[in-house]
Amino acid sequence: MKKIRTSISQTQQKITDLLYSGVSPSQLSLAIVLGFICGLFPIPGTTTVPTLAFAFAFKLNTPIMMIINYLATPLNLLSFVYFIRVGEQLAGVESVSLGDLKTALFNDIIGGIQQFSFSLFLGIVAWMIFVPLATLVLFFPLKFVLQRASQKVHPKLEHSL
Repeated sequence: MKKIRTSISQTQQKITDLLYSGVSPSQLSLAIVLGFICGLFPIPGTTTVPTLAFAFAFKLNTPIMMIINYLATPLNLLSFVYFIRVGEQLAGVESVSLGDLKTALFNDIIGGIQQFSFSLFLGIVAWMIFVPLATLVLFFPLKFVLQRASQKVHPKLEHSL
């Protein structure tokens, strides 16, 4: 628990430092939101790939995205099954055994990915549907909060944001 508090405190300090460095609240909001969403990518252990793809595609702050991505790891371990189940529902296919999937992925991730590739693909499809929706829902409130924080950090910039 102490480790989590330390990580959260360090992340808050990095965000404050970024606001002091002149990164716009919009850029920072998008980096945080996409870092979090990529941290939920439905193949555990591979969340770095979509995080880096989004960071380079949108020219976002890679370190903050990676920090947020890693902080989302506990949620990733809970949510990857959800995305697979939603993908299976969308495709109308029978659900795979949850126990077999978890055992395969945690014992041998490469072998597990090969064995359950279709289910994981369906999870990625569900996640891809989730990305734009979650981005919209999370981006604007976070941008508002960061704009307020930025105004406290840079009071003279209040009207330029």
